[in-house]
Amino acid sequence: MTGKAFHQAPFAVRYSQMGDVSEGVFETLMPNHHRYGLNRPNMYVANLPPMLRYTPDYLTPDGLVEVMGIGRDKTLKIKIEKINALLKWHMTGSVYLFVYDSYRKKWWLAEIDDWFSACISYGEMARFPDNNKEYVKLNSDNFPVEGVKFDGET
Repeated sequence: MTGKAFHQAPFAVRYSQMGDVSEGVFETLMPNHHRYGLNRPNMYVANLPPMLRYTPDYLTPDGLVEVMGIGRDKTLKIKIEKINALLKWHMTGSVYLFVYDSYRKKWWLAEIDDWFSACISYGEMARFPDNNKEYVKLNSDNFPVEGVKFDGET
């Protein structure tokens, strides 16, 4: 993308690239996975129940994994409805959140309830300007586990 930073681009542009880098890193680090959740389907999904809309991205031998990314601002932005859906998935088996920082080349992996606790303790509520959805901003300094440097290529 030229000119604008990712977060400044129109939603349609961001949507077309959202998660690609982070998912590539996850797939490199965790080759024993199966694609599980929705991946930019060519249909309108906003009316689906959150449990379907937020099906975790991957199935691994250890459980389900949702993959998200952060950038220069070091801030995870997770919708309230998404974390609630992932916590419900967690009742059926382990759900993990994998977060990749594309600017600092670091990653974190922890169970969703650990991320939820960090959000409660350190997060800040906000709303996305394009759809007014509530989300939690969580700085990577307050993530529930230590980050691991990623030196590989995707």
